[in-house]
Amino acid sequence: MEEAYSLLPENLADFGGSLLPRIAEWKKSIGDDQGAHEAALQGYNAVPSSAIAQYTYLRALDEQKDSTGLIKVLNDLQQSSLPGSQVSCLVRLFNRYDIFDEVGRAYRAQGCPKFVLAEMKQAVDTAGASRDTLTRFWLRGEVGMFQYQYNDETEDAIKLLEKALKTLANAGPKLQEENVWAPIRYGHQLARLYFDVGVSARENGTNAWPYAKRLKQLATVTTNANEDYRDFFDFYGPGYASLLWGRWLRTYERAPEDMWKKAFKARILDELKMLDDEDPSNDMAGLHSLAITLLHLGDDGAAGAILAVLFMPLKASRETIQEGHNSSEDTSSDDELNEEDNGDRNNVQRWEKVEAEGCEGGANPNIEGKAHEGDGVGQDLISSRHAGGELVQGVANFNKNPAPDSNYPTTPLGRMTEQAEAVTINKKTRLALSLDVLGVHHCDGPCSTGYYEYTSLYICRICLGTKFCGECLQLVKEERLVCRDCSPRHTWYQVWPIPEGKAELAADFDGEKWMIRKEWLDGLRAEWL
Repeated sequence: MEEAYSLLPENLADFGGSLLPRIAEWKKSIGDDQGAHEAALQGYNAVPSSAIAQYTYLRALDEQKDSTGLIKVLNDLQQSSLPGSQVSCLVRLFNRYDIFDEVGRAYRAQGCPKFVLAEMKQAVDTAGASRDTLTRFWLRGEVGMFQYQYNDETEDAIKLLEKALKTLANAGPKLQEENVWAPIRYGHQLARLYFDVGVSARENGTNAWPYAKRLKQLATVTTNANEDYRDFFDFYGPGYASLLWGRWLRTYERAPEDMWKKAFKARILDELKMLDDEDPSNDMAGLHSLAITLLHLGDDGAAGAILAVLFMPLKASRETIQEGHNSSEDTSSDDELNEEDNGDRNNVQRWEKVEAEGCEGGANPNIEGKAHEGDGVGQDLISSRHAGGELVQGVANFNKNPAPDSNYPTTPLGRMTEQAEAVTINKKTRLALSLDVLGVHHCDGPCSTGYYEYTSLYICRICLGTKFCGECLQLVKEERLVCRDCSPRHTWYQVWPIPEGKAELAADFDGEKWMIRKEWLDGLRAEWL
């Protein structure tokens, strides 16, 4: 393709604005990062007005952590426009491509230049005046996310996210079906903002009910409540908003136990069904989801036991690798070890690809890297690392995968064939491979520490399954996260190292695999349902 481009006559050189960005993507996919950057730059220089060339070059600058160069390009785009256009090239770019995380990182690093947010707001206004419902709701939602995550503006974020959900709710059923991810992504963020702002209001002695009321509305599927019988006929869905509403009732309203338990029942029922059904592929997601629900219920004992079981394969794999390294010190050369490590890394990526292709539920196959789900359980625990992409055919086609950890684990969990690879539930063996896809063991912070390297790991009690290693947790507490994915006002439960004897509370190890005791699960049913 490069040779073909080099042979184009001068009057066809503009093809470089669309061809070179694709060459950059291909080079990136085969690991030629420098070549990808050069192709992206060449494409942008060939046709600076090409939106895909702008998008690809901005991503290349982000990959190289060149925030100065990225902001300079944004400034150039802000000052240019297409002939006859009423908006800048930057407004047009925001209307067409999901570049908000890349821009956000540079925005933070360069002191939050005002023109960036001004152009985003103009993009929202421009989309609001159009008949393109997809762009209207999507742009409102993404700029709302940006306002909270990178600009520390909570109230503006809430307004935009509410408008995004309202726009989609008023759209036709076809658009809603094609964008089932949107109420999850934006609804999850709204629920957490309502909860966090409500808690802050209570602590400051101001009125928290406006936020609590909106949180309840997100959680409620249907209601027949009235002033005399508040909450008596409320029915709650299995989503994240219900978890937070139940926690709010239990912790801050001091509501009767039978009232706050109702908020959790639909979710717990779905989680236990995932463990009881004939499908083995969803059990690890079910266990992980159940552990998170139990943390919100305040049942640290049961939640910790499940998390310990989920992390036992990692413990066994770490021990096996350590034994292998110790025994190979005298028998293997460094070159042989490096060769073996590279082979294992390839196997990790291959297993992840197979598992990702086999994911079930409501996740849109055209959307990669975001937190999408069907009805609220299992799929909402997929790693929420964000990815960029163009709006194509009515869906956001996010075509950038997060870069692999620089120090990737030398042996994938899926290759543990002898040591605690599987968990057995109700006498049915369930492979643990899906744990890698769900990101159960990963740190969700900005570090590149692989799950074979961190010395501690913590799960947030408020966010939905978000985990941080010890170093990244310190960034959260000191409000030094570039992307505000968690709050220093939250609390965390330590999942690694695994407390001695914790897994044995819920499961037995038969020498090959961990077996969840049926009577233990039945005890959870009796207590919480």
